[in-house]
Amino acid sequence: MPLWLFSGWFFGTAPILLSLFSNIWFFSTAPILLFLFSNITPILADVLPVDEARPFLSSDGGNLQWPSGGAAFLLSSTPLVRVNARGIFTEPKQAVLRGDLASAGWSSAPCNASAFALCTSASGHVFPLSRPVTGEGPHAWSGLRCGDAEGKVLTSDAWYDVTACDVVDEGLDVVFSRHLVWWRRTSLPAASYAALLAAAAFIVRGLSVNLQAGRPTEPQAWLVAACAACAGVVLVDGDAVYVTESDQVFFWCTLLYCLAYSAYHAYQLYGVPAPRPVYNLAAGTLQLVACRLYAGSESPYNPAVLFIIGSRALTKLRSQDWSQVGTSILDAVYLSLMCELAFLPDARYLVALFAACYLHAGRHAR
Repeated sequence: MPLWLFSGWFFGTAPILLSLFSNIWFFSTAPILLFLFSNITPILADVLPVDEARPFLSSDGGNLQWPSGGAAFLLSSTPLVRVNARGIFTEPKQAVLRGDLASAGWSSAPCNASAFALCTSASGHVFPLSRPVTGEGPHAWSGLRCGDAEGKVLTSDAWYDVTACDVVDEGLDVVFSRHLVWWRRTSLPAASYAALLAAAAFIVRGLSVNLQAGRPTEPQAWLVAACAACAGVVLVDGDAVYVTESDQVFFWCTLLYCLAYSAYHAYQLYGVPAPRPVYNLAAGTLQLVACRLYAGSESPYNPAVLFIIGSRALTKLRSQDWSQVGTSILDAVYLSLMCELAFLPDARYLVALFAACYLHAGRHAR
């Protein structure tokens, strides 16, 4: 097991185990303190937003200059650059590219760093700095034909320059790492996208109503069914859209977290007179949806999911309910994994986040 994964699980799980076998509430805050003051190095990406500019790749109103400035600094300090409609991602040095991308439907071609583009292959530039060329001849980027050809030079050569409109309009996902460029369409079909949004909206509504009431008030069976529907849509692509080992691990752990709670609530709904609220299942499912929409573990919704799961975990600990030992351990492991792999802001913000979780748990402990 990689050291970063072991350290995150250990520092998150061990203190909660202590709190389960102790009557001292202080231990319920120990996971926060140990995580924040341990030597854990999160596996997190730097993200730049992609503008709607054509045909050059631009961020925050300016065209990216790969050989100079901030873009050059990022290129020199990262093992891979990923560009899709959600942004420009640069991973830290400890990130590891998956070794099975080809079997996951990704195409690849040799591509060398260039002063004129992100990189240059035998069939064209990838995000060039100068006016891009679109050739009519056969090329490695078969199937690509940007819908917006404004500003392109049309030729009869076997050449195609990948530009911003391939990413924004065509749903292309491009990864450049170690003299190779990988590409695949990772955008969701319109029907799948609409189904995910509708199910997620229903889950958010039910979750908010239950949180405000402090108890289950919405039909729990419908919420569990909506969570199962989201998981089914996400599983159509499986883990094919994730390019690093850490993103792949986080996706499968999130899915297992959701499946474990689905089984737990299915038993509660049909075998217990007063079933437990589905806060954790709903939050985990929303995290699963965010992972699919962003094709990675980092998304702007992660702090909200952390707050929901953290509050619920601390509520269980303060209630001293021994029947929830198993789910408390599951929450501890998943919270550790989220803090390690999916918390994009500075780790110091976890102090305020978990302090808010603790205060919220104190008001709703039962």
